[in-house]
Amino acid sequence: MSRLIRYILNSQFKIRNSKVLYGGSVTAKNAASFLRLPSIAGALVGGASLRPSEFKAILRVSREY
Repeated sequence: MSRLIRYILNSQFKIRNSKVLYGGSVTAKNAASFLRLPSIAGALVGGASLRPSEFKAILRVSREY
């Protein structure tokens, strides 16, 4: 889906070098699966940011990417 979004931004709106952030339910368990995708530039962390230990774990995972 992120590749499609970037394709549409580029082809229909002529927006080059766009950045797509994943904004779904990000957890420490699934963050790596999104962040390793070359078409994803980062993640918007919602409810997990309210739990310090979970947010800290997400930050640890994100350092790898």
